[in-house]
Amino acid sequence: MMSRYVLALIPLVLVGTSCSDDDEKKSKTDMLTQKSWKVSKAEMKTTTGTFDISAGYIQDCEKDNLVAYSRDGKFSSQTGADDCDGDDENVTGTWSWKESEAVLAVTLDGDVEEVKLIELTESTLKVNVGSIPYDQNGDGIDDSEVELLYTFTTN
Repeated sequence: MMSRYVLALIPLVLVGTSCSDDDEKKSKTDMLTQKSWKVSKAEMKTTTGTFDISAGYIQDCEKDNLVAYSRDGKFSSQTGADDCDGDDENVTGTWSWKESEAVLAVTLDGDVEEVKLIELTESTLKVNVGSIPYDQNGDGIDDSEVELLYTFTTN
């Protein structure tokens, strides 16, 4: 008799669990502002694929810098213990969503930098920062443009 009772409760528990997951789904703002972020990867996206270019675009001294977005629209980038021989500076500004939360806009000293959101989870922020010149055929002359992507992970 007891086993029927337990078996009858399983569908109710599963339904209750799935509903509570839907209710607790975090917004993009919640995920962006809950923790600080560190740059973890740089990629180049071409017509033939996406390639890791972290070694050429992320210095070791930048890997301990923290980027933070607060719910009140403030942005900060804090230099880590390794300050790139004094070249890194702490910066503050503001941030906002644009284009129905598909674009993240950061304003620093009156200049606005907009990046396209590729992925945002509780532990990963991946953005397309735009196009950069690229020497596609290896002749030393930039002859095309490729997309530059950055991935950040939570601290």
